[in-house]
Amino acid sequence: MESGQRKKNRNALTAAIKRLGEDEAAHLVAKFGSLNHSCKKDWAAGNHMIAALLNDGFSHNQIRQLLHVGGTRIRRITREKSPTSSCSPQQRSPSHVEYISSGHTDSESLAAASPSKDVPSPTGDDADMDDDVEAEFDRLRAQVDTLETYLADLLTDQQRHHAHRRRRKKRGMPPSLQLSWEEVASAMAEMHNASATERRHLFAQTQTSRRLLPLLRAYAATRPIHTCLVEDHETSPQLALGHVNVVAHPEARKQGLDWLSKVVYHNTDRMFARYHYPPTVAGRVSDAYFDFSSPAPPYVFVVRGHLDLPVSLSAAWSLFQDGFVRKQSGHFTPDEAASIAKRFTVTRLDLDIRREITPEMWYLHHTPLGQEYGKKNLFRIFHEPDRVIVAGQTIFHDELAPPPPTDTKHLVWYVLEQVPGEGRCRVRWMSMVSSTMTHDGFYSIDEEATKNGLDLSECPEDRKEARLTQHLAPIAAGNSYNVDHYLGQVFASVL
Repeated sequence: MESGQRKKNRNALTAAIKRLGEDEAAHLVAKFGSLNHSCKKDWAAGNHMIAALLNDGFSHNQIRQLLHVGGTRIRRITREKSPTSSCSPQQRSPSHVEYISSGHTDSESLAAASPSKDVPSPTGDDADMDDDVEAEFDRLRAQVDTLETYLADLLTDQQRHHAHRRRRKKRGMPPSLQLSWEEVASAMAEMHNASATERRHLFAQTQTSRRLLPLLRAYAATRPIHTCLVEDHETSPQLALGHVNVVAHPEARKQGLDWLSKVVYHNTDRMFARYHYPPTVAGRVSDAYFDFSSPAPPYVFVVRGHLDLPVSLSAAWSLFQDGFVRKQSGHFTPDEAASIAKRFTVTRLDLDIRREITPEMWYLHHTPLGQEYGKKNLFRIFHEPDRVIVAGQTIFHDELAPPPPTDTKHLVWYVLEQVPGEGRCRVRWMSMVSSTMTHDGFYSIDEEATKNGLDLSECPEDRKEARLTQHLAPIAAGNSYNVDHYLGQVFASVL
């Protein structure tokens, strides 16, 4: 079988013949065959050196630069200063400098590579040039020494690098911490693809927003402006949220549900502070009262509760998830589902949209049996480092579910928080229910009293609030007890 080196030599010879032409190639081969052993050895050493440089990563241009320096002058000066040598002019081999640095093989180059006996030797007419030629020869020889030193340093560096790579490979270490150009190119391609994907996503969002904006403008232009929202900035949040409409457009609907749930969450601390939370006492507290401080609606019914648990936040949250979240989000056991089906029809709304926002959100429509309208409840869970907040509200206006003629706006918060520095947690809840509202606003205090079976037509204006509070006190006490009792059952195992 033909060896690899011999095959390379044969291929190189074939390429050279094609480049020089058969006659010139035969002439050069004949001259190489007539060389003595010393010249052939030098020629072979030059070939090996060039092959080593190519194998170490040097390009043909780099090698040509190394050999090109002073090549033409060295040939001429060598011919003039050393007309005879161990390699006679007739035996001199074709020079590497001539054929690598020159870049052409015309007849003049061949003549320079193999000068005949007819080339005249220096004569007395050239005596004036001898000193200049001698100085030029010495300068070029010094430059050759410098280039040889530089080449030797390069070869040493290459050998040291290869030895280092072999040692790392032998020890099972990665070949180098420096990335290859293929790895850099691959990383840049991935970054480019990610950037293009993000750009397409942002462009799609921009297009969606542009389509949505006219719809929102048209909707805002058709909605009535409630003056109480502008005149009183301290009114309860349900005034701002009570008449907000959840539209049918999918993108606007998703943004609306996300925004409504976040508004209640971000007002948690504000509303707890307004109604004197957190309480300074420990233990168990539950109460209810009517807030008549806002000009409209005529009142807000507030239920507050506080419960200390001798367990950690994670343990309390686990109990709350099973006892409250699971049931309120519509994940009933068969027995629970059968019991609820006797009183309500429960429908889960916007499953796909809610999954896009967060899996910890639910939107249910409870319709009592035999009635046309029901309540739509939107809840969402928010996790903080030291507490968990469940924020909920009722939705009055929804284009996909026609609203009843009248309703109440209901906001609710359940907060489970770890007591700092102690192995216990605290559960607080607050419920706010507005008086009756319609599509145009809220009932007056007289209309609300009439709805609840109380006639205030003969009651002085300054006594109406007290009279209505007294009339609704049993209802308030019952609601407060029901919430406290329900949560007591949820945490019964640790109380």
